[in-house]
Amino acid sequence: MEIIKLGSPGELRSFYPSVYGKDPNFKDNKSSLLPLVCGGQSSFYQNSKQEIIAVLHKGKRLCQCVLIHHKNAGATANIAFFEALPDSGGAVAHMLEYAEIWAAAEKCTRIIAGMDGHLNYALGFSLENTAPPSFGESYNPSYYAGYFSGFSEVRLSCFQDEAPLVRQRVDDDCARIMGRCPQYSFEPARINDRNLKRYTDLSNTIFEGHDFYFKREYQEDAELLEQMKLILDRGALLFIKDGQTDIGLLFYYPDFNELVPPGRGFGIVSAIKRHLRFSPARAKMAEIGVLPEYQNKGVVTLAFQQAMNTALKNYPDIKTIISSWIVDTNTKSSLFTRRYTKHKGGSFVVYEKNISG
Repeated sequence: MEIIKLGSPGELRSFYPSVYGKDPNFKDNKSSLLPLVCGGQSSFYQNSKQEIIAVLHKGKRLCQCVLIHHKNAGATANIAFFEALPDSGGAVAHMLEYAEIWAAAEKCTRIIAGMDGHLNYALGFSLENTAPPSFGESYNPSYYAGYFSGFSEVRLSCFQDEAPLVRQRVDDDCARIMGRCPQYSFEPARINDRNLKRYTDLSNTIFEGHDFYFKREYQEDAELLEQMKLILDRGALLFIKDGQTDIGLLFYYPDFNELVPPGRGFGIVSAIKRHLRFSPARAKMAEIGVLPEYQNKGVVTLAFQQAMNTALKNYPDIKTIISSWIVDTNTKSSLFTRRYTKHKGGSFVVYEKNISG
């Protein structure tokens, strides 16, 4: 077996048909991320050290990944965009051994697998592939779980429920807490330079210390959200305010993958459909958080109500509300989410390992 270095992100895409070509549930959430994370001109790439590798056996590619060490990630290296064929445990083990040597050379003492650059892009290997992924959700063959022996597991879950039930539960709670939260307000925001800076500043403060999070640079978030702004509604990004002070945020979007045929990713055709005729059945509450001193005060529930009202006004046919991933050990977030979306919608895992730096 031979480890080779690939010259461009496009060479990673050429392997996807070998892995997913016969999978009727596959929708490509991966290809659109590659330029943002690995494109030579992207801010994320400029802020990181990267190497794209694959393992060949008798000229056949068996597995591949991108090794990443971002300048803000401390002593943690990342095995991103991992893909492998079935029954390729030997090749994967060879690649993981190389990854550890590479990470140690970067003076890293920890390596993780299952995050495509940063958790703002994608996090977790999916443990079930019985249904198509929602927009922005990780998806891969279930046999990947057998390739990371020797790594520790961090489990994540997402949740879902019927929209009318979610709305009723949220409305009931808001009726009880409204009187004690008179000073909070909610600002639907457009995606522009000023609001992107607010978003990044809040995210870096709110999520500091959370599993796998590391500081984002302004231009990294700008490149991600600029790519999405033409398909997002005003109100998809909601700032939570105490007087004139930003204290939290909420980010939601409809499931744009409802416009995507099997085997494809969201592209120009899907974007045109989104503006011509789009009546989504699902909406995702992708991100929600407040500053630590404002937690447990009801403000998150009030923001959730505002987002629900916006989503159902824009898309009255929405039947299901889904959450993004939540780390299973994050009890506070899990309890909040399961209060309103009571059914588990998917399971994911990130693998981590301590190494000698």
